[in-house]
Amino acid sequence: MEVLEKRRATLGNSHTDTLNSINNLAVLFDNQERYDEAEPLYLEVLEKRRATLVGNSHPDTLNIINNLAVLYDDNQQGRYDEAEPLYLEVLEKRRATLVVGNSHPDTLNSINKNATTFVQLYISIFTYLFLSIIVVLLASQKF
Repeated sequence: MEVLEKRRATLGNSHTDTLNSINNLAVLFDNQERYDEAEPLYLEVLEKRRATLVGNSHPDTLNIINNLAVLYDDNQQGRYDEAEPLYLEVLEKRRATLVVGNSHPDTLNSINKNATTFVQLYISIFTYLFLSIIVVLLASQKF
């Protein structure tokens, strides 16, 4: 946190090095399961990266979007509906911008994460429907 504070003071909030420090802190919080602290940091970095010359398709921006999607998806938060459009955005932009498109390891990782999120989302829906049917069946039984 000390490095981040010094970078903010000397380089400003939108400098690449400052944004890298913010992202690193977010990743640390994410790994420590401090999701409520990680999310606003990811969002801050994403907002500033999108607003700069780096833009929406730069690999650094795509990594931040992916980190945010992972936060929503992989950390047992079950926020698949928020993760999926982020994964799709990363996939689309990686396919369009990376020299080797679909064969690049980052693109393949995006395809994998999107497929995994899709499966988890539908497993959650199926589980909810299954449990709802069980509740209705149990409620209709006379004890």
